[in-house]
Amino acid sequence: MKKLIIISLFLLFCFQSHAQNWIEPTFVTKTSGGYLDPEFCIDHEGVIHCVWQEVYNTDYSQIFCSNSHDNGLTWADAINISQNSEYRVSSPHIVCDSENNLHLSYDYNSNSTSAVQIYYQSFNGEEWSEPIELTPNTLCSYRNKLFIDHNDRVYCFWYRGVNNGTSFYKFKNDDSWSDIITPYDNSEFHFFNDAVVDSDNNLHWIGNHHYQNEGSYDIKPIYFFYDYENDEWSDFEEFGEGYSWNGFDIDLDNSENPHLVWQEKIPQVGEPPLNTTYYNAQNEYGIWDMPTYLGDGRNNQRIIIDYQNRPNVFHREKNEIEDKWIVIYYYKNVIDWESSIFPVENSINEFEILKQDMTINMVFTAITSFDNNMKNVMFTRTDMINHINTLEPSNKLEISPNPSRKNFNINFDLENEERVNIQIYNLQGELIKKLYDDEMLSGNHQLEWNPKDEGRQLNSGLYFIRLQTDQTISTQKLEFIR
Repeated sequence: MKKLIIISLFLLFCFQSHAQNWIEPTFVTKTSGGYLDPEFCIDHEGVIHCVWQEVYNTDYSQIFCSNSHDNGLTWADAINISQNSEYRVSSPHIVCDSENNLHLSYDYNSNSTSAVQIYYQSFNGEEWSEPIELTPNTLCSYRNKLFIDHNDRVYCFWYRGVNNGTSFYKFKNDDSWSDIITPYDNSEFHFFNDAVVDSDNNLHWIGNHHYQNEGSYDIKPIYFFYDYENDEWSDFEEFGEGYSWNGFDIDLDNSENPHLVWQEKIPQVGEPPLNTTYYNAQNEYGIWDMPTYLGDGRNNQRIIIDYQNRPNVFHREKNEIEDKWIVIYYYKNVIDWESSIFPVENSINEFEILKQDMTINMVFTAITSFDNNMKNVMFTRTDMINHINTLEPSNKLEISPNPSRKNFNINFDLENEERVNIQIYNLQGELIKKLYDDEMLSGNHQLEWNPKDEGRQLNSGLYFIRLQTDQTISTQKLEFIR
């Protein structure tokens, strides 16, 4: 077993020669185990604080914390924060206030659907407080979310399965918590997934929602916000054609316009639904673009708007050939989207990203042995300037003519001999054609696709071609004109 672990750790750090400028991942956790739900924050002195759930068995886990004072290169020994002696604790969330005090929330007794509650603790720079129950008289409260605004008001949100499914919250000013607040007191399902705070302390949210007489397969992603000055919640703006349960994230650009990503499931007759990643943004006039399909993302969609005001989207997807989970990174170069594979060889269970100044930071749980039970929490980061400048597509995918009434000529280069997968999708993420899936030699290659040769009648419109190799993914638009 030790030999297998050593080989696996070696593979974990074998980056491709032309990989992005992520630093070599460092171990946040010192020993392999059942580590889940890593979350982190960066305080105003640049110290990184990471929390996670360490699982001992199905019914028991604890919350641990570690920190790094050198930008993630080394990590302190972990501290047991929750100190619970029974029950499962999960979904830790951590934020930092202007005085560098830390605030933590988590689900307590989370294996019991009838008794789960939300707990809160704080750190004053010297010691962690005793846990307090934020929901002592409202059991079945879980899936907590923690946020802090520029006035150091701490918000804790959670979900309960009442009135079809409702989100609630409290906020903390100084040392006192408010009463429980119900933003949308009706019989519709609404879940608050993630939020970001603007300069006026308004909370911009992405969530999901369906109306009272609808079911879970009618659930849609929504954008809404909290008006801090007027203490009011907005109406919902709904997106998507399929249904959405997972993978929601939001960020603001330099003009504080919201950008959203989410997972959307597209139903198929006689087949499992397609899992896709969609992106949308609001312009300076408050108008939303048409949602953009990015790829087949299973879950864990995340978005960062970088210092150049460009969206950077991450998601996990399954590499069926190697039977592992990988992270795909999408970035927008002016108009077109490009993508690449996050340069870690081992399967990734979950990850979180955070921007600070000129860097994108990531924590993730990686499987570090072959039995799939040994995991470690890892950290890495990349400099935004070098990251963007070096992220040019290595295969130089070219399509001509484009638009076309008949044939599309597909031209690309390979630096090395490797496996190549080329597929055509429509705007809904539905697979139209698998053009190639096999090994290819290095050098220049040409393929052809004629939409009129397909067994079904394809409509005029936009399609996507996706070229995936061992190291990179490139996606381009095709416009077919009948």
